[in-house]
Amino acid sequence: MDIYLILLTTGLLIGSFSSFFGVGGGILVIPCIYFLFPEIEPATAIGTSMVLVFLNTGLNLIRFLKLKYRVKSTVLLPLIASNIFGLILAKNTIQLFNPDTLKVVFGLTLLGFCLRILFFKSSDKHNSSDKEIPNIPTNKTLVVGGLGGVVSGLTGLGGGAVLIPMFIQYLKVPISKVSFLSTAVMPFGSFIGAILFLLDKKPQNIPAALIPYQVGNVNLMLSIMFFLGAMFTGKLGIILNEKVSDRRKNHLFAVLLMAISVKILSSYLF
Repeated sequence: MDIYLILLTTGLLIGSFSSFFGVGGGILVIPCIYFLFPEIEPATAIGTSMVLVFLNTGLNLIRFLKLKYRVKSTVLLPLIASNIFGLILAKNTIQLFNPDTLKVVFGLTLLGFCLRILFFKSSDKHNSSDKEIPNIPTNKTLVVGGLGGVVSGLTGLGGGAVLIPMFIQYLKVPISKVSFLSTAVMPFGSFIGAILFLLDKKPQNIPAALIPYQVGNVNLMLSIMFFLGAMFTGKLGIILNEKVSDRRKNHLFAVLLMAISVKILSSYLF
């Protein structure tokens, strides 16, 4: 199959998947990059994914806002600021930690969140038709945003995979609004991350077909091709997000977390 067709097809899947769950799409992007270019360096795969996440979540955020979803600045700004701080802190201290160990710990934590979501009934008493995020204490948003940034920066995992379980379990965000809040935070952190990867020194081992499009640790051709596919199906994910019941969505979030945790743990073990 033609490489460009694979990139566009993956982008189509990313669009609806990311807007429904409130993730950036890195869980699909990075395996696709490694499948097509096994020799590519991890930093380039992550940097390319980061640019895609910025473009994709930025567009999805605009779509959510057009549908009258809202979040107060007192909730959003602490999340964004602490998330960016966590990312920068992680980039400057990553050499002090073993990334594989962190991924295993995080994978097991996600599995725990998954089991809790499946077997403990949600106490969501908010009106699911209300599209505004309820007030959340600032100290909690600072903790969640900061931890999300640190874990994402240290492990290379997408922001949504880190933020979603903490939104559900710690901040008690109504399940009907989790995708929107996650999408509202990610463009800002991923923008900073994308800039840092773009400013990196260009790696030595670049597949010949990608050399003309390489900037720092980002391959712009790959990012743009993924995004071209994603932009056509992102609206579908938001429509499905509004139509699926909160109970079913709760189960789907649990399945998503289990899939991510299994992927993390299996990549470490095998």
